[in-house]
Amino acid sequence: MGSVSRIGLFRRERRILIVLICGFVLWIFSKGFTLRSYTIPEIHTLLQDEELYPEIGEENEEIYLEKENGTFYTYIPDITTVEPLLRTVQSIEGSFNRKYGYDWVFAFFDAGSEKFPDELKSRLDHMISGSVHFEEITLQNVHFGLPKDIEIGNLRTNGMTAGHYGLIPNHRYLSFKLKNRFAAYGFQFLPSLQQFKYVWNVDVGTEVKCDIQEDMFKKMTDEQLLYGFSYAPVESILGVRTLFEWFEKFMATDEGKIINGDHMLDFVRDAEDVHKYNLCNLESNMAIIDMDLLRTQHYKLFFEYMDSALGIFYDRWTDYNLKTLYLSAYVPKSKILWIPSTGYSDALYRMSCPLDEESRMKHGCTCDPRYDLAFSRSSCLRYFLNIEGIQLPPGVRPTEKIDIRFKRTRAKGEFFEKQYQRLESDYEKIFMPR
Repeated sequence: MGSVSRIGLFRRERRILIVLICGFVLWIFSKGFTLRSYTIPEIHTLLQDEELYPEIGEENEEIYLEKENGTFYTYIPDITTVEPLLRTVQSIEGSFNRKYGYDWVFAFFDAGSEKFPDELKSRLDHMISGSVHFEEITLQNVHFGLPKDIEIGNLRTNGMTAGHYGLIPNHRYLSFKLKNRFAAYGFQFLPSLQQFKYVWNVDVGTEVKCDIQEDMFKKMTDEQLLYGFSYAPVESILGVRTLFEWFEKFMATDEGKIINGDHMLDFVRDAEDVHKYNLCNLESNMAIIDMDLLRTQHYKLFFEYMDSALGIFYDRWTDYNLKTLYLSAYVPKSKILWIPSTGYSDALYRMSCPLDEESRMKHGCTCDPRYDLAFSRSSCLRYFLNIEGIQLPPGVRPTEKIDIRFKRTRAKGEFFEKQYQRLESDYEKIFMPR
């Protein structure tokens, strides 16, 4: 009996619902509304109505037209490492570039004769807000290769042995050494980059966990800045023992004399011995640089002198080692910018995250401040801010003494190593034939 009552109740409720729906439809028609279906072309036209959808209308196009003379740039060591590359691009696009629509240049050396995958090109073109350019580096590029004075036997014996580098295995790979030499001098002359003044280098595996709200290209332009960096690591003494010695030799030459009194040499000099390297660096994994600086005759002289030491190949100097030394001596410190609140992370698991909750909320950060290394002992950022006279960010505890030391990173067997490892035999066949 109870079951029959429930069925009757349900039927009454259904009738009431039908009456209400009919009444609503009659009310719509009484107000003069018409119901119609749209064709596909009509829907497309509707979606382009900037009053309804301003983000795809004229207003957004005007924002993109106001772009500065800058572009993103990524060198791809291995064109088969698709997922880390796409994650990097998605991170930068989501946190910054969808608001501004800057171009992106991808450069690669096709050691394995595999050709850049069409599908990957299509995916990158679809993901990136600005125009996308693909630049293949060929053997005809005079900047991508071994120095003319290098001894192949010495390179094999001393420059490419795993034990020589200990903590960081990548430097035994020729492909990594060539990439660093090209990033120090050569990439600024790529045809696809010639039209740009500012280039924002983003290495594969680099990501940001915070929303970068300000147009950093505009900031660099308006304030006439020359270098903007995200991270300041402490280098390992292994492999750079001769770096500072050669740098001081260059400074002693007529071309290397310092004429700028507003230099930042204290950033790289040991506090107790000015002739000793303190191992501080400005990372280039996610850095903006004025390409006019790298195209000057003076920087060319600096690079050629340092390159003659063959430290990139016999030792393990990096492009950011060389750029840091040049910037510290020959660029006014006021022209160097730390880009804060990015939530920077890279393939070596080095991370930066705002330490105060208000900053993380403001910038929509998804990073965990417990893993921040920007103000740890393995970072030189405190040094930099102290030299620049910039106050520490909120949440960062002041210290009486700035104590720094190298922190071992997770590199061996990880993506950071694998992206250079796979094609190593191809590189050796091309550049070091037996």
